[in-house]
Amino acid sequence: MWNIKGISFGFLAILGNCNSITTKQEFLQQLVDIENNNSDTGNLLTAWVNNTSSVGCYSACNALALSFGADKVAESNDQGAYGNELSEFWSAQQSNTTPACLFRPMQSKEVSVAILLSRLTQCPFAVKSGGHAAFKGASNVESGLTIDLANLNQVSLSQSGDIVSIGTGNTWNDVYTALEAFNRIAVGGRVASVGVGGLTLGGPDPAQISVKEISVQNLTIERHGLACDNIANYEVVTASGKILNANETSHPDLYWALRGGGNNFGVVTRLDAYAYPQGQMWGGNLVFSISANTSLIQNLVTFGRGRNGTFEDPNAAVILAFAYDTSSGAWLAVTSLENAVAQPNGSHPAVFDGFFDITDILADTTENNSLSNITLDFDVESPYGYRNTYWQITFLLDERIMSAVLEIWYEETGVLISLLGSETQVPSFDFQVITEPQLEHMRRAGGNALGLESSGPLVSAHWTYMWDDASKDSAIFEAYQRILDRAKAAGELLGLNHRYIYMNYASQFQDPISGYGPESKARLLEVSKTYDPEGVFQNLQPGYFKLDKGPPEVAPYDG
Repeated sequence: MWNIKGISFGFLAILGNCNSITTKQEFLQQLVDIENNNSDTGNLLTAWVNNTSSVGCYSACNALALSFGADKVAESNDQGAYGNELSEFWSAQQSNTTPACLFRPMQSKEVSVAILLSRLTQCPFAVKSGGHAAFKGASNVESGLTIDLANLNQVSLSQSGDIVSIGTGNTWNDVYTALEAFNRIAVGGRVASVGVGGLTLGGPDPAQISVKEISVQNLTIERHGLACDNIANYEVVTASGKILNANETSHPDLYWALRGGGNNFGVVTRLDAYAYPQGQMWGGNLVFSISANTSLIQNLVTFGRGRNGTFEDPNAAVILAFAYDTSSGAWLAVTSLENAVAQPNGSHPAVFDGFFDITDILADTTENNSLSNITLDFDVESPYGYRNTYWQITFLLDERIMSAVLEIWYEETGVLISLLGSETQVPSFDFQVITEPQLEHMRRAGGNALGLESSGPLVSAHWTYMWDDASKDSAIFEAYQRILDRAKAAGELLGLNHRYIYMNYASQFQDPISGYGPESKARLLEVSKTYDPEGVFQNLQPGYFKLDKGPPEVAPYDG
């Protein structure tokens, strides 16, 4: 291990000036200049940089510990703290990934130094907000430096009440709970433990879909748009170490790219999100046997299009989910219904009449409730420590393709259930409508990077699997790849395919950036060249979906 204690004071001293550093050479030179009372420092740093292949990540970890305190850095030789940190990743694929160390910065400038150290030592890094991604490497990195933003957990409402500043170490339940005291809401995730950072970037914090899902984000996006469309300002640490504010008037190109471009442009350390008035709301689930699927799909299509061809109720949202209940061996259909307006006891909004008219409702949990309670209820259905996979595809809203894809998923997962037998397994599938009002919201403040033109309404088809036996990975991935291939073929036959892939629901075998379309992808690459000309966030941060590298992993099934 290199003795780098002599440079720790240099890191502390440059904290206030890190915004002026633009290259690896300038960073090295500033350290050498600061340490001019130590004649050996220049030689030490030069040797350090030249030997990064063997000691780079360990040097970076030690430098962070010496500069900011050992309590901020968990290394593999400290199994207590290290193990606790890894257990905070949601999926087993992520928690089984073992970085050289995990660093928990307290402020943005410490993130800046960590990025510069990664560049100096060529140590691969990852960034964790809530750690709710499914596949390995999304927000954790093998033998590298994982930057855990958990300590960036401030939530502050502006005096006017229309902007909330949110540290990206928060979960969405932290935000909802803080805002409820002011009868305010921000557009965010459906699961309490999902981190704010990944979701708002279109990045690594998806929400598990299960038999008891509550569609919180869908509720708010009908009125206000997607989470990424409701950010007024991003505070972001770029590859140069500079800390920028990206918004509609300052660095608007970066602001556009961050709204759906994932983790490719910097480390977002704070969000300034729009806050909206909100008190109690109405919502819950109607549970049916899967045999009701035809009527349920028809009602969802009617909801998405509007009974008279116009979307009817901007306060309403629906997700239609299907799942296998391992405890009973039953296939269930669950309609999650929400409305931003609380209802008189025992009543429901008229826009949902069709769902309530379906006979043989097995359970009805709809009631007036708070947003934070809704997300906590859902969190129970997204347990930590299991293996998980997500897949997603988009179609023009049409009953025919929805019925066809559901049948494909039902057939393929039936085989998997027989294969896994009594082992823990939860296959699930859902449809979410992307309505015309949602598409209109995407055009606000210069638009986002998703490349969704006004061709709606659309429908997202999203299938997931939760299991606990790693030896079954290949069988599950191959089956879910077949579902994707068969769904695409069915959509092609009907002329209903759409290129869009929602990043937060995509598998590691998909390429959501290409799904944004060639124009959006080209623009994202230009923004990357402007703010990250050396490709730090494309190469040193290898995880998740990169701009021009295709799927993170090779498809498990070649058709």
